[in-house]
Amino acid sequence: MVIRLAVLISTLIFYISCGGHKQTVYPFTFINSKTENSGGGTNRMDLYVSESKLEIDSLKILCKEQKSDWDGSFYFLVVFDDKQYATYPNNQFTALYNDEARMKHIIAVYQYNKINAYSELFYYPINMFESPPVKIGI
Repeated sequence: MVIRLAVLISTLIFYISCGGHKQTVYPFTFINSKTENSGGGTNRMDLYVSESKLEIDSLKILCKEQKSDWDGSFYFLVVFDDKQYATYPNNQFTALYNDEARMKHIIAVYQYNKINAYSELFYYPINMFESPPVKIGI
């Protein structure tokens, strides 16, 4: 009886110390993150790649998690379809890409402005260059 209780307690302690829950695995690969302090606030842009068909529902969950964890001013998440094009725009914190080569590989952009609570995901059925965005409030 004492041995069973000890095993049960050890198992519970191990389970709790390991988090006790399953971590979400997303169909995106994190590439890089860049943070900048500007105007008294912190801004960040994260780059991801999705080499398969974009899973919108998974992306919405990832965006919601990033939004709830963000305590800076502006946050951007950009998803590319090819790792070699996953680079930052010339003016990082406008998140405006203006060159055709990279725009043809951007399939989603999430923007969050904590100051005014603006939070929107834009995904592109083809890519940023060749199709208008589909907008989703997050």
